[in-house]
Formats: sequence, C-alpha cells, structure tokens
Amino acid sequence: MIRKLSEFPCFLKLLNVNGTPAHPFMINQSFLESLEYSISKALANSSNKEERTYWCDGIIVDDLNKEQELTSSILRSKSLKAIAIIPKEQYAESDYRFDLNIFFGKEAMSRLRNGLDLENSIPEINNSNWIALDLSSKSISIQLK
Repeated sequence: MIRKLSEFPCFLKLLNVNGTPAHPFMINQSFLESLEYSISKALANSSNKEERTYWCDGIIVDDLNKEQELTSSILRSKSLKAIAIIPKEQYAESDYRFDLNIFFGKEAMSRLRNGLDLENSIPEINNSNWIALDLSSKSISIQLK
C-alpha cells in the first residue's frame, strides 16, 4: 500500500497563506499574565520605596486578535505599546492606567521570530533594573531579554 507523506502528522507543517511557516502567536494571555506577575514582583523588589507601593493588575494589548499585524509591527519596531493597570496599594488612586512600552531584546526577538514561548525572555523578578516606572507621566517601560 502506497501512502502519501501528508498522511503522517509528524511531517505536516502549518503554513501561512504566503507559504511561510506558521508559528503559534506568542503575545498571548499566558505571556501577558506572566509579565504582569513579573512586573508586580520587580516593583515589590524595587530600591525605590515609592515604587514598592505599586503593583500590576493587568496588561491590555489593543488588537491582540490581529496576530500577524501585531507580530509584524513588533518585528519592525522591536517594541509593543500597551496599557498596564498599575494601582497603588489597594486601588487608592482612581486613575491607575499607565502607558506601557515593552522593548524586545535579542532573545525575545529571536523567540518571537521562531514561534517560541516569550515567557522565558522576561527578566528575573529579584531586581527591577529592567523596569522604569515614571509616576509623573504615568508610563512604564520594560526591557525583555
């Protein structure tokens, strides 16, 4: 019996419409939740006493459902703009939405290009040198590995 190669699942490859290999979208809820947790822990470990009173309660990415456009934008700019919910203590402030700039380092860019899990590109939580919180402009910048 002759069988087609395509009948063997181990040989199947997912392809995009243009014929390039398709990878799972790595800016997903799991990554955003890990990033949220890591931001909270890094702020708690900050050397700045004021920053230690803040924590992250969520990250909002516009157009999360537009995978290809979002990925293309990140690959071009090496960054992603989002909103971080950064309350102080127990939601003591009424306005806790911060502009979030996520900068992708070499490891994160490589992982994104290859469809690998981005959670491994989040820096260690025992320090906060990868986070810049600006309370006056209500912005936060983070640098992935």
